[in-house]
Amino acid sequence: EKPAMNISGLCLGSATEFTNTTPFSNTNPQIAWEWSFGDNTGISSRKNPVHIYDSIGNYTISMSVTFANHCTTSIDTTISIFLQPEASIITANGCVGGHTEMLANISSDDHIYNYRWSIGDIYESNEAQPIFIADSAGFFPVSLEITTDHLCKAVATGYLNIHGHLNVSFTQSRDWGGSPLYVEFENTSEDATSYHWNFGGAGESNQTNPYFIFTEPGTYEVSLTGTNEFGCTGRYTSPAITVVEPIVDIMLMDLKANEENGFAKISLIIVNLGTLPVEDLVLELKINNQIYRETIGHIAQGAVVPHTFGTMIPIPNSASIANTICVEALVPDSEGHSETNLANNTLCITDAEN
Repeated sequence: EKPAMNISGLCLGSATEFTNTTPFSNTNPQIAWEWSFGDNTGISSRKNPVHIYDSIGNYTISMSVTFANHCTTSIDTTISIFLQPEASIITANGCVGGHTEMLANISSDDHIYNYRWSIGDIYESNEAQPIFIADSAGFFPVSLEITTDHLCKAVATGYLNIHGHLNVSFTQSRDWGGSPLYVEFENTSEDATSYHWNFGGAGESNQTNPYFIFTEPGTYEVSLTGTNEFGCTGRYTSPAITVVEPIVDIMLMDLKANEENGFAKISLIIVNLGTLPVEDLVLELKINNQIYRETIGHIAQGAVVPHTFGTMIPIPNSASIANTICVEALVPDSEGHSETNLANNTLCITDAEN
């Protein structure tokens, strides 16, 4: 019979298996075998030996088979021993909801034909650089097994730390005002290392605590995106900032004078017709050749504010309260803008009776 063999496992440092596949014969069975592994390590007389090579290269394998009739035949073949591949996992961090690319350092003189990634018991892939999308934070064991065309293998292990969403937030100094509107932003985020602000399409910034001047009327939703060293992000959008055409316009109406226990009771209604709030409005009351002033701290835009003077003005016996009573609103600038309509800042009544 003509001898035949099969050889498997051509990897340095691993067992190379030699299998005698010479056909069996009942009339002339095999009785002895000699194997030479081509590396000067001696002869093996096993039928199916195992050998471990200690260096890469090409080796000539010889197998001799002796049969019961004392005839000996042989066969030679050449094999190549390859380096074992090496692998180490690079990716160590990821983000919930992010596309985490699984990367590894791989060294191999042979072509890698199979990859087997495993992340805990939740994910497997045979791609070389798979994309893993985590839906929860945690610390997961990772393994990678690679196999070459000649069935040499390497296994790498590691851990993947999946980080949760960042807590991103901020406060803003204003949410309403006339243009140009200056707004300061205080960043109250946690764990982020870089920031990107979008001022509702009006501008952008990468500062930690920026300010911005909105120059055009409109409604702006400011958003902040924070990113940490692992590429994880968080996003926060503030309540809208309304920027209006700046108008300061205070109107006085419904001035009344009544007698109460010998004193004049003066009242009126203040209306803020403008788009801006007014702070520290001064009302100047002129009655009986006397001037009295009172200050109202805050009048919001659109507000209608009844006001009664607290000043006690005595009324002489058998006299009218006054021939003429006038009240003038002394309107301070609001956010750098002045009163636009002085005609409705003064209101008078005549012949106020006791």
